[in-house]
Amino acid sequence: MKPIKQYYSNIASQADLDKHLDSVYDKEKSNVFKLAVDFAVLIERVDGNNEDQTIKFKYLLPVDASSERRAPLEIRSRDNINVYKQYLRTVIGSMQERTNTDTHEKIVSIFSIMLFVFRYPLVGAAIPSLKQHIKRREIYYVECKVNLCFWTANSFITMPNSKDKRWQDCSRIAEAKRIFSRVNGMEFRDSYQGFDFVGDIDNFINKEQVNVHMYTYESDPPHYELTQNYLVND
Repeated sequence: MKPIKQYYSNIASQADLDKHLDSVYDKEKSNVFKLAVDFAVLIERVDGNNEDQTIKFKYLLPVDASSERRAPLEIRSRDNINVYKQYLRTVIGSMQERTNTDTHEKIVSIFSIMLFVFRYPLVGAAIPSLKQHIKRREIYYVECKVNLCFWTANSFITMPNSKDKRWQDCSRIAEAKRIFSRVNGMEFRDSYQGFDFVGDIDNFINKEQVNVHMYTYESDPPHYELTQNYLVND
């Protein structure tokens, strides 16, 4: 999986690192995502002995491939970001203490950071494996001008179509708004910005008593891969 977005920042202290993490969370908190990291570092190399030494410096910039060495963390809340802050403190400490005895190189400075965001895809273009479902009329398009996609999809559970009855869009939208009101304890407003998967999913599954399973589609070989389970009272 490739990162959807990258966030770069120069850092001179732990406070700079914390500020950058908070900023990324504020921008991405409406998404379900994983976070990975790599650093830009200054490396010192010492050749020779105490009487005749040659000291050279080089730098390495952050790259996506290096981020895989550090376990990505799923971010669902501010608490997850705080855990990640503590984790990065440990990573930085171990980086600065380590010296490669074979090459006589050590990291003497960390001067920038790149955060890689991997979002779970929630919507997208139709994929080939869906064709059979489209032919069976198991996938439906509902004309709606407000952000009711998630709630409209759930209406197919509470108000399914049948061979004898296919609900019109206006009826389905009305049902979606009823579900919204039941779960959130308030009337739906047209200014609603849409379902916040990170902040809203726990309340939804516990109120409706349904489990939500998220899959991504991989094309080589073609298959669905389970990426996340949201379970009642988990």
